[in-house]
Amino acid sequence: MAQQRLRALAAVLVLTGLAGCATRGGGSAAVPANYQAAEQAYASGRLEEAQRGYEAVLAQEPDNVQARFRLGTLALRRQRPQLAMAQFEEVLRRAPRHAGAHYNLALVHLAAAERHFLYYTAVAPADAEADRLLALLAAIEAFAAAPEPGTAVDEVREVLLER
Repeated sequence: MAQQRLRALAAVLVLTGLAGCATRGGGSAAVPANYQAAEQAYASGRLEEAQRGYEAVLAQEPDNVQARFRLGTLALRRQRPQLAMAQFEEVLRRAPRHAGAHYNLALVHLAAAERHFLYYTAVAPADAEADRLLALLAAIEAFAAAPEPGTAVDEVREVLLER
């Protein structure tokens, strides 16, 4: 049951994070053409083709953070969080203000945190933290289900800051 819940939450978090977190990379005339072809493949669900396209863009222009960002989102869609984290961290190394990379990296960490909290609740003795932890897990679920992540983020933050 907990594994099904984790998988469902991870899928919702990934899809939430993948929606609308895009900025355009720049570069030579060939790079935008390659990038556009990769974007079309990505939008059509041809993920292998998209990945090859983004990798080709990076071969021509290693500093193209948007192609790297998309490789991170592809890794998320394939449930490879470590690879996704590495890509998003590299995006942030090159472009510290890339909002989409911050957001998706937070989603990866949030999904991992929820998994550990669920394991904790399963193995730890009952204590005073149980109610707070259950509230946090509920806030994480609300975040994953919220159509507008801004308010859900505030709810998660409030639960985390309660003492």
